[in-house]
Amino acid sequence: MVILNKRIDGYKELNTYNIHINLYDVALLMAAFTGLVFALQLWFVKKERQAANRLLALGTGAMVLWTGGELVADIGLGHYAALPEWLPIGIPLAIGPFLFFYVLKITRPEYKFRVNDLVHFSVLLLQFVLKSAWPGVAVYDMLPAFISISIYLCF
Repeated sequence: MVILNKRIDGYKELNTYNIHINLYDVALLMAAFTGLVFALQLWFVKKERQAANRLLALGTGAMVLWTGGELVADIGLGHYAALPEWLPIGIPLAIGPFLFFYVLKITRPEYKFRVNDLVHFSVLLLQFVLKSAWPGVAVYDMLPAFISISIYLCF
């Protein structure tokens, strides 16, 4: 429990904010922190496969954002601060294309990315539009993400 003391017009007002953290939240926090450190290391490493490492860093960063969104939702920080509902938008759906382009860049280093390659990420735009139009409607991410990752792993 966090207690903040403020003085307003000579009166001391006590505001309490209850944040309940359990072992699941601690595990999510540790996973997000570890993923963030790993993504930063991949992004800033200077090697011959820098482009491939940066793709993997983007995929890892996407998972860190999704994990952070899950942590914020589970702790209940949305009750105390205005957080956008689309914050963890489509993050699991981005993992499949990131893995595909990472393996493609490792196996064919001469491959250059084109504008046409952004079609692989079009499902993220569709999900963003759906969540923006109907914010109360839950769009389940895990089943489409599992299907997406499975298809891209086969490619």
